[in-house]
Amino acid sequence: MLDILPHHGMALSLLDLSSEYGKPAGLLSLDLHCFNRPLNDQSQDRMARETAAIVSVLQRIIDGIDHLAWSAIVDFENAQHSLVDRRTEITRWAQRAVTNVGISERVSSRAQALTEVGFGALDAAHVACAEAVACVCL
Repeated sequence: MLDILPHHGMALSLLDLSSEYGKPAGLLSLDLHCFNRPLNDQSQDRMARETAAIVSVLQRIIDGIDHLAWSAIVDFENAQHSLVDRRTEITRWAQRAVTNVGISERVSSRAQALTEVGFGALDAAHVACAEAVACVCL
């Protein structure tokens, strides 16, 4: 079952899940906010704490403890990024992904169903892509 955590506590919860059970959290789906956070202004305490947590999760991916799932939705959102240097940096993460989810009929149908129960279109697409490859956490 996919565990959807709020943005503000996502990375900390992933780390808690992993350490609590003494095993990797598994296949993770991260949205563009996660990749952008370390590139944002760190002068606010909340931003700095979120960045530290997200960097810890990203390091687990680099170290091979957890695995990254990429999707056409992340590509779509990243292509809209106004800052070319950030867009380029975020695109590099796609090379670390063990899977890249495209928009299939199954993904599209699931995303539509999620929008019908109140999800925004992009959030629904992220969840549908994560579910399609059995991510353990989004």
